[in-house]
Amino acid sequence: MIIHDHDVKLAWNYFIIALTMATSFYVPFMIGFSYQLNPILIGIVSFFYIADVIVRMITTYHHHDTGDLVEKRSEITRHYLR
Repeated sequence: MIIHDHDVKLAWNYFIIALTMATSFYVPFMIGFSYQLNPILIGIVSFFYIADVIVRMITTYHHHDTGDLVEKRSEITRHYLR
């Protein structure tokens, strides 16, 4: 289980934010100028997005009503999927 406010998780979040920002710049560039990005690079970016989904499904969170820390994997997965 990954604690939601652990330093490594925060670094992961910043990395995903940077990746999302980079994607928001290169996708319009690719579309507008018919530029092809290296398929390996696209695969690496896709891998990190899929990994982020998995990381989020095993990361604790605080319940919005009670404020309790939810650490049960089945509850976290159900919360993420709704």
